[in-house]
Amino acid sequence: MVNEKIYTYYHLDTKKNFVLNFAGKGVDLETGKKSDKINDPYGMSGCGLWYLQVRPEYGKMVLDYFLIGIMTSFEKYKYHVLIGNKIELIMADLEKTGLFNFDWQTMSK
Repeated sequence: MVNEKIYTYYHLDTKKNFVLNFAGKGVDLETGKKSDKINDPYGMSGCGLWYLQVRPEYGKMVLDYFLIGIMTSFEKYKYHVLIGNKIELIMADLEKTGLFNFDWQTMSK
């Protein structure tokens, strides 16, 4: 996650958005080579932001994973960042409109 000044710079709300640093380094999907500068994150818009947690259980490691956000944009002006919307806000809106009935207690266990 990024610090508060980046949320302020892009006029984003910490209660509604996730903002992640994007240094632009990685593997170029077109060439398959490592690059010090990737201008655009391929396929980023609309992909999920997942929280992964590893925990021990009965002598082995178990991976818990939770969808926490939907990535919506990429900014590369003063700060290079990935921006997403928090999933619980989207789910609450779906539930409020009657399009989705969600048992929050069951999912929080």
